[in-house]
Amino acid sequence: MRTNETDRWLDRLVGLVVLAALGCLGWAVVSIGETPPAVYLLVVATLLTLAGLCRRIHLNLRQQLTITSGGAAILVAVVLLPPPWAILAVAVAVLIGQAAHRRPLRKAAFNTATETLGVSAASAAFHAVGGAPITVADRSLLTLLVALVVAMVAYALVDELVSVPVIALASRTSWWRLVRGNALILAVVRATSLALALATVTLHAINPVLVTLAPLGVLVAYLAYRHRLHLREERRAWQQLAASTDALSSVGVDNVLYTAIRGAAGLFPDLKIEVELADSEPRRVVRGDRHGVHYDGDPRQAPTQAGPCLSVPLGLDTDQEPLGMLRLWFRVEARLSDREQYMLATFTAGLSTAIRNAAAYAEVSRLAERHAYDASHDALTDLPNRRQLHGRVTQLWQRGEPGTVALMLLDIDHFKEVNDTLGHDAGDQVIVEVGQRLRAAAGDSMVIRLGGDEFAVLFDGLANPAAASGRAWDVLATLRHPMDLRGVLISLHTSAGLAVASDPTDPTELLRRADVAMYQAKDSGRQVAVYARTSDSADRTRLALAGELPRAVEGREFAVHYQPIVDLASGRVLGAEALTRWAHPDLGDLPPATFLGLVERSGLLAPFTETVLNRALAAAAYWRREGFELQIAVNVSPRSLGDPRLPAMVLDALQAHGVPPQRLTLELTESAAIGYLEVVTCAVATLREAGIRIALDDFGTRHSSLSAVFQLPVDQLKIDRTFVSALGTSREAKGLVCSILELGRELGQLVVAEGVEEVQQRQTLWELGCVAAQGSLFGWPPQTSDALLRSLRQGFDGEQGTLAPKLQQLARADSVG
Repeated sequence: MRTNETDRWLDRLVGLVVLAALGCLGWAVVSIGETPPAVYLLVVATLLTLAGLCRRIHLNLRQQLTITSGGAAILVAVVLLPPPWAILAVAVAVLIGQAAHRRPLRKAAFNTATETLGVSAASAAFHAVGGAPITVADRSLLTLLVALVVAMVAYALVDELVSVPVIALASRTSWWRLVRGNALILAVVRATSLALALATVTLHAINPVLVTLAPLGVLVAYLAYRHRLHLREERRAWQQLAASTDALSSVGVDNVLYTAIRGAAGLFPDLKIEVELADSEPRRVVRGDRHGVHYDGDPRQAPTQAGPCLSVPLGLDTDQEPLGMLRLWFRVEARLSDREQYMLATFTAGLSTAIRNAAAYAEVSRLAERHAYDASHDALTDLPNRRQLHGRVTQLWQRGEPGTVALMLLDIDHFKEVNDTLGHDAGDQVIVEVGQRLRAAAGDSMVIRLGGDEFAVLFDGLANPAAASGRAWDVLATLRHPMDLRGVLISLHTSAGLAVASDPTDPTELLRRADVAMYQAKDSGRQVAVYARTSDSADRTRLALAGELPRAVEGREFAVHYQPIVDLASGRVLGAEALTRWAHPDLGDLPPATFLGLVERSGLLAPFTETVLNRALAAAAYWRREGFELQIAVNVSPRSLGDPRLPAMVLDALQAHGVPPQRLTLELTESAAIGYLEVVTCAVATLREAGIRIALDDFGTRHSSLSAVFQLPVDQLKIDRTFVSALGTSREAKGLVCSILELGRELGQLVVAEGVEEVQQRQTLWELGCVAAQGSLFGWPPQTSDALLRSLRQGFDGEQGTLAPKLQQLARADSVG
């Protein structure tokens, strides 16, 4: 863009050149008194100059830069005429040529001045090295040749030093680029001019009249120059057009636009190129030149562009709306040639096609991405779905990332009631809210919706398997807060299963295990259950065990061992809990977790329960006969309580073994009791009327513990071993134990602590008000009835019926120590 400052500099440069030329003309006029040359020589020199200066060779620089063939005419004028006459002849000829082309005054003055300085320098150099006009008879041919070369060099230097800086300033083009880009052409022109000057000298030597043919020679040379340059320019232009249109074959819109800028700048090197897209949101314009892209963004924020502009609509070859606009910004007023107009039209058509193709490709890509996204995400919650879960688990194992992987599967309990009561739209709102809460609580872990009211959370990079439970509880805690649903506050309850894998595991298998654990949580009434192979009915080993259950029940392979329940103060044994083991002939002793689930689902629960109960009552009767009146505790399944035959079977067994009903305690796990509350409450009431005591096992492990105490008529509470083990490290655990003990005192219920392993735990529980406990501190492993009887007879320090020292003795021992 031309500025006022640029114009001022141009005026100064042009003024200096014109002043210098006027000086040369003044000298020529003063020196004109010398003998004038022959008239025909003056006419020939003037015609030669006119022929050379009027035949201008245009270069494709999109500015007013041309190469004239006047160099040859000026050299001939220097050879034919004395310096003053040569200067005047050239000045007159240039003025005539400028008038013929109707050049502006400043440009005409500058061109005339430039050629005047050029001929002055050439004439001075020619004569300085001994050159003389051809009319001098005694000239040396060698001297003439050298003088012509020196004159040509002088003319070329003046031409470059005067005209190129002005053109560079006017067009804001690098001076070096102008010189370098046209060096070869200029060299050919200068050499041809020198050859024409030599030819003129030769013609004069043959016959002076032949010099009149020189203008014809200049014209022929010009036509040859123009033809050669035209061919070169045509070849370059078509090659550039082919390269530019081929480069538009890119499929990305960005690549197409940037390639269009480079391609158009290659076709029109000194123009600024702009492409604006009409169908773009937000609006977009890309602007640049041969140096690259300078702006890409909103056209309203683009820098102001000044100068003549040629705008070409894109995409007018169809009935659709225009795609946008291609603009060419000129530095000065100019027009395109017919060839350039055709090239621009061809390039515009190619660009329009490329933009359409890129837009179509972008739309296809967007739809493909959308379909891929939809295929891996849930439509309602926008959470990853089962397909993405499989891919993520597979990716974790393939990468070999360190740490443990855990999958938690959860569903909303009684979700059907929400749909039935408030409608499916409300149900969808619940699903969305649950998904949002899980995602917020899970952090970097992946939250998945599997369908319906089922969700999953994938934890990876865990330090150890135990960390999975903590993460699971943290995530589930976010669902405890009530949810406002159309003005109704509802509380959500969930059941979750957790499957942990430290080694590569098939995603389907990992999901199956989490599903198994979730249904274990539902069956047991717990909120979270961790997958254990021993509880998996789909495990091959467990399938085999299920097939062997009838034999085991009939063949009395189930052994019953006993863990003593001890008075914390005195160490005296108050009773024993019956613990069942399967003495498998091939697998050895199997713990209850391995087979209890199988028993409950096998149809053998009733005979199994009857067998265990009779074995336990037989042991109690045995100890009673030996003088030890102990309470016997037997675990029963809530499903057994649903059997209407159970009360009669229990009473028959008590009578058969001669054990008073008040000596039998039936233990129910809190979680299981809550899950079958209606059935359990009815059966428990019947049994308690007969004098049988009821204990609530694992008390405190569910948020509904208090409701269980008030809804179930129980006689005993058992503190879960997890709270006992944390007594010394957790204030929360200690506070919960205190609360259970206080509740037991208020309700008149015996409280028994499970899992006592250390003397300090015994001391702390006693100080908190706990009366009885069981655990490895008082004997481990559980013993047979005979082994326990021997321990009772032996006693602690010979005191029968005790298995531990009195707390007073321990206190005295500590004080002495």
